[in-house]
Amino acid sequence: DYWGDVNYGFGALPGTYLVIDEEAKRLTLKKVNARVFVVGRPYKFDFVDNENDGTSAINSENNVLMFAGQPLWHLDGYGRTLIKFATAISESQTFNSFIYRPHPKEADYEYNKILELCRNLNIDVSIDKNGLLDRAILASGAIVSCYSSCGYDVCYANINSNKPLAGVVYLMFDDQIISYYEKHTHLTELPHSQSGVFMTVENSLEIAKTIEIASETQWREKAWSNAVNVFDDNDNATKYVCDLMYSEFELD
Repeated sequence: DYWGDVNYGFGALPGTYLVIDEEAKRLTLKKVNARVFVVGRPYKFDFVDNENDGTSAINSENNVLMFAGQPLWHLDGYGRTLIKFATAISESQTFNSFIYRPHPKEADYEYNKILELCRNLNIDVSIDKNGLLDRAILASGAIVSCYSSCGYDVCYANINSNKPLAGVVYLMFDDQIISYYEKHTHLTELPHSQSGVFMTVENSLEIAKTIEIASETQWREKAWSNAVNVFDDNDNATKYVCDLMYSEFELD
């Protein structure tokens, strides 16, 4: 489900784990003494012919800023993060508006808070609830979140794109968000944080500048190139999983 994710809820751990990449294998082996196989991602976006067809609420020429929401409104730190993000955007020379894309588990009354916040800051914000994430990715110049896997979808999608996709920025400066992340993932780091495929903000004073850099062509091309070198473009992930399962049955 997530890099290094280990489910302790069943009272016993499996002897074999199937993971999407070498980073997931490294993080999983930190937690368990088991066999770990890298099988790749069974699903992936195909952006070889990446043209925005306008089906998303954000129909533009790759200059939109999108915030990928998460169901974290029960944490005061999430509200603090959004306030600091919105304030930084209001002072930015590059962006004066953004799109908020809610997580499916977010309720209307929760993400409507961002509308009120932005009205108070005189920032234009729209809510994008279109189910087609690939369209939203194509429309964006930068995608920001606390630690949503949506950003990783973009990083991975770069390897199946004929040009650089949106720059990805994770906001990990609020102590409560960091503590919650570490508690629920049992990780002390963001996966691939050293791979050069996204940027991380650890100081709220650097929000605007980091997002501006991530949206620039130079950084996006660098992240695109790094993604090709870091991620394995395995077209046979599903077959690999089935073959491994079949071999286990044969052994039994």
